[in-house]
Amino acid sequence: MTSGLQENLFNRDARKQLEEYCQVLSWVPEQGILNTSTDILLASWGAPQFDAEFLKAVPNLKMIAYAAGTVKKIVTDDFWAKDIPITSAAAANAVAVAEYTVSAMVFMAKNIRHGSEQYASDDKQKFVALRDMPRGFNGLNVGIVGASHVGREVIRLLKSYNVQVAVYDPYLSKEEATTLAVQKMELNDFMAWSDVVSVHAPKLPETTHLIGREQLSIMKKGSFFINTARGTIVDYEALVEITPQNN
Repeated sequence: MTSGLQENLFNRDARKQLEEYCQVLSWVPEQGILNTSTDILLASWGAPQFDAEFLKAVPNLKMIAYAAGTVKKIVTDDFWAKDIPITSAAAANAVAVAEYTVSAMVFMAKNIRHGSEQYASDDKQKFVALRDMPRGFNGLNVGIVGASHVGREVIRLLKSYNVQVAVYDPYLSKEEATTLAVQKMELNDFMAWSDVVSVHAPKLPETTHLIGREQLSIMKKGSFFINTARGTIVDYEALVEITPQNN
């Protein structure tokens, strides 16, 4: 991993606990030759690709614990062929992303950014006009694109609000939707229904421009769009063109 990350990712208690289970060869991120006796690699952002040459240097490797999100950029076919287990901290990362997402929903529904501009303008008429702005999050329809780690954590956090939640995810079964207490909807119906659309799908060829001109154009006037996932999922040229029409 990138030097310095180990101190942010693993506090004193975590290090002590790990040292009780195994022999830690070093807490300093390796930048060159690895110890050939390594059984487990602790990695994070800044790790190289685990290709054939890398794997040859650690012949005893039995597991990689990746203290970050997606492993797509570091794993290779050579790695998968070795059948070595790899873990990810995607579920842990999801908590912070979900917290930010829900706070963004509430702030957007309250129109905090516009309100702060009106207060700063010192214009009484603009100040009075705030009474006609959206007043809160209560009772809104919230649409979640992707029942991923982040999507599911957002759904969990939303249970404390009086909102209706729907999900678009072709891989989410009706049974899972019932367990999550959400509606499962088709994409265009979902986009037209939602007051808030929040994107949490993975970056895949199938999700490139999943949210395009057609989907954006049928969103409600005054609705909110949040993307804390990958940029390629949204056609941003269409978003820029359509947004002024839906203000």
